[in-house]
Amino acid sequence: MILIILLSSSSITKSASNDFFEAISSREDPFLDLMRNEIKTHESMGFEFFEDLLQTISPQIKPNEHWLRTRFLIFEVMVYRVFDKSESMNLEQTVSALKENGLRSGDRLLLGHARWYSGFLLHDFLKIDLALGNCIDAIEVMEEYIPKIKLADKYEFLGEMAFQVVDYDAAIRYYKLFLEYKLEESEIDKRRKIVATNAIGQAFLRKSSFSEAKEYLVLANEKILVYHDNLWQGINNAYLGHVYLALGESEKAAQLLKHAIETCLEAELNVAAYASNYLGRLYLDKGLKQESLFHLENAEMWLLNSQNKYLLQTQFYLLETYRSFSDFYRVYMDNGLANEYFEKYKELNDAIQYISILSSQNITRLRMDNEKAIWELSVSKLENESIIQRRNIMLVIIISLFLVIGSFLLVARNRMKVQRQLAEADSKRLVAEKKAIESQMDMLKSSLMEKSKMLQEFENRLSVIQNRVDVQEDLERINEMKILTEEDWSVFRKLFERLHPGFMTQLKQSMPGITTAELRLASLIKMQYTAKEMADILGVSPDSVYKARYRLRTKLNLENEQSLEYLILNM
Repeated sequence: MILIILLSSSSITKSASNDFFEAISSREDPFLDLMRNEIKTHESMGFEFFEDLLQTISPQIKPNEHWLRTRFLIFEVMVYRVFDKSESMNLEQTVSALKENGLRSGDRLLLGHARWYSGFLLHDFLKIDLALGNCIDAIEVMEEYIPKIKLADKYEFLGEMAFQVVDYDAAIRYYKLFLEYKLEESEIDKRRKIVATNAIGQAFLRKSSFSEAKEYLVLANEKILVYHDNLWQGINNAYLGHVYLALGESEKAAQLLKHAIETCLEAELNVAAYASNYLGRLYLDKGLKQESLFHLENAEMWLLNSQNKYLLQTQFYLLETYRSFSDFYRVYMDNGLANEYFEKYKELNDAIQYISILSSQNITRLRMDNEKAIWELSVSKLENESIIQRRNIMLVIIISLFLVIGSFLLVARNRMKVQRQLAEADSKRLVAEKKAIESQMDMLKSSLMEKSKMLQEFENRLSVIQNRVDVQEDLERINEMKILTEEDWSVFRKLFERLHPGFMTQLKQSMPGITTAELRLASLIKMQYTAKEMADILGVSPDSVYKARYRLRTKLNLENEQSLEYLILNM
């Protein structure tokens, strides 16, 4: 009896293996629907069944079958995600294999799918910024082949990730695409649209675009009323109450914030804390000291005791609560506590700003482009090795033919062909290497510009309250900070010398007395940066850049009609 069961199980596995292999290897399934359907059909068999299936299929795929290997890897990620097992996968190895085989497959849409599932896996490992970069790269490819109505769920996922990494413009853009293209086929779809509408309102609120925030949050409330969902109405009211407070409609704000606290206190403590903080601010504006302090203390206590205290959204709520406390104690003349909470606010704000910069879409895309250039360089090297291997085989054949028929012309012709292929491969390698260096330079430049922008915004905000002593000290420290540190200059110089070898040596020979600052300025001119970009990178004003350029012209003994840029660019 046991033998019959084992034989029957083996027969089912073998049959399923054939079905899955056909689905994975099908050239008529560019959108991966066959693979998804097969997984759904056999889902009840359990994860162990699929694990055995993966081990059975994988050895059947040859190392050079990159198209087939890419689809198999996507199928593997699908299986692990269906059974919530993705965290047991080897993240680095799987993402690397998806990208390498996707690039080698020669199928642009399949490479897009590989990027998307790499993003899925990175998201499961909470690497949200890299996940967003991969998925944006993927969606731009998919939009060339797939109607947007079929991409609606992907737009929703992109909106969620963009909101998590504080890229509110991207969150608004992708959530709007979701609302535009998602069909309301079920009650769940309608509720998902409510969540997306609320998220757009929150994103506008974070951008201090209160009129737009009100439009979407009011629209969300209208949709929520249809379902009589008291909890979601409370959540939405917390943010709508904040909007009304910002617009000066305090009575409406108080009513909505109180309702939010009552309905969210059990199920959504973070949202209740958010509402309590802004109700405390409302009472502070009205001069109701005890009521204000009561709600601010509740907000702080709930956030510090939250099960989700380390989520970025929770940290934002806590940041705003610290600011409210600082304002409260400043109004009621307790400068000690006011400064204590302001220090907490500054420390947490700096941490959030740092995360925001690291997670910003532009820097993530630069990192992705740089990574892509490195992969293309690796593929180019592998192609070069393949050409060398083919050359060696060809030489053996040529020598054999030479010994048989003594054809010198045949040998010469084939040697020329091999040399041309090597030259082409070497040219591709050099282009890929230059592209990788330029991408790294762009990433460094963007990082320095973001740092400059962050410091300038922080300085501007501090300047608003610059009559305080502690703020004056902060302003002085900001003025003393350098955007381009010695470490940054060292990285910049290494990349620059690889991109423009010999330039700095030639410049030093032309100007024996050139200073380090003038050498940096000449390097930025060589990179064709604008005066504004140079000023931001160097941490000085544009006027200082123009004065430094004039001193450099003087040292080079240039006449008025001679161009400094022309001289440097042609060195």
